[in-house]
Amino acid sequence: MTENTVLDNNVSSIIKFKDKDGNEYPEWEYAPIGTVCEINPKPDKLENEFYYIDLESVEDGKLLDEKIVFKSNAPSRAQRTLKENDILFQMVRPYQKNNYFFREVRDKQSVASTGYAQIRSNNINPMFVYEFIFANKFVNDVLLRCTGSNYPAINSNDLKGINISIPCKEEQSKIALFLSSIDNLISIQESSISILETYNKGLISQIFKQEIRFKDDNGNEFPDWIECKLKDLYIFEYGEGNNNPSNGGQYPVYGANGIIGSYTKYNAEQSIIIGHMGAYAGSVLWEDRKHFVTYNGTITKPKDKAAIVPKYGYYLLLNRKIDKICAGSGMPFLAYSTLNNIKVITTLCLKEQEKIANFLTSLDNVLQEEKNYLKYLKTIKKGLLQQMFV
Repeated sequence: MTENTVLDNNVSSIIKFKDKDGNEYPEWEYAPIGTVCEINPKPDKLENEFYYIDLESVEDGKLLDEKIVFKSNAPSRAQRTLKENDILFQMVRPYQKNNYFFREVRDKQSVASTGYAQIRSNNINPMFVYEFIFANKFVNDVLLRCTGSNYPAINSNDLKGINISIPCKEEQSKIALFLSSIDNLISIQESSISILETYNKGLISQIFKQEIRFKDDNGNEFPDWIECKLKDLYIFEYGEGNNNPSNGGQYPVYGANGIIGSYTKYNAEQSIIIGHMGAYAGSVLWEDRKHFVTYNGTITKPKDKAAIVPKYGYYLLLNRKIDKICAGSGMPFLAYSTLNNIKVITTLCLKEQEKIANFLTSLDNVLQEEKNYLKYLKTIKKGLLQQMFV
């Protein structure tokens, strides 16, 4: 972690750029973004078939999904025809920062929703503009001009009037290159995590299909696995309270999808938590520490603590994909009766359970380290944006 510490301590000193002779660049100028960029330029004629980018397509600067649509049944919002280096700025709930830099023309026309402001740079580095619109200073100025409480939004005319910093062209290029290089590191790290997650899921599946088997310390096979129902292994209890009871206590509070606060009371320890209602019904979580589970979660207690290794049970249930068998459409729900009758194939040998749990925990630890490094990179990027665009 030495490198991380060095970077952290030098964030404020590494954001000053100088020219090739070591001289300071001129003072930055400031101007409304609408004077240096074209906001919502006149669109081209829609082609009969095109890629469509809506507000659900982009998250944190990444294009997650794009649909191929036909002009004849295209959404009415499909109006922003894109050109290389155009920027999409999220106009509704802009604090989410789901903006996008359109890098290259595709084999078909690309069109974005009018839920985005389309920004086309005029005589200013487009990547510099893109990095600038992620800065808190710019976003806060946008929010001051937003209307609506549940879905705050800014209109294009108000957006045009927000100031943008304008360094000289050479410094713009250096800043854009520097910040985009960090974006690339973040993207590479996210890809590595995705690959690791897929790899880990594959190993879990192979282990519980018995395609991968462990042997004892003497090289001997472990006993055959058996089929049973979860009610033979566990007792299920709903958590407490319909509301989040967080009061800043020492124990993490779990809902259906992870930690939602902290509380002075706990009702479980070293246990599996299963979401039992709502969008995350059937999700499977693990917590080593003492913790509090709300009614949205199910506390999973072994019938016989001496008969099953707790962490092994977590992987057993995680592999079972319980979320796929929840009942209900409007509000998915996981009843005791459903949980109790779920069939699993498991080993009853504690030594084999320990080996499986230790192996899969070691993989999870590696994955967590990668996630921690990703979090670190994003923190560095956030700090740079805040201090560079004061």
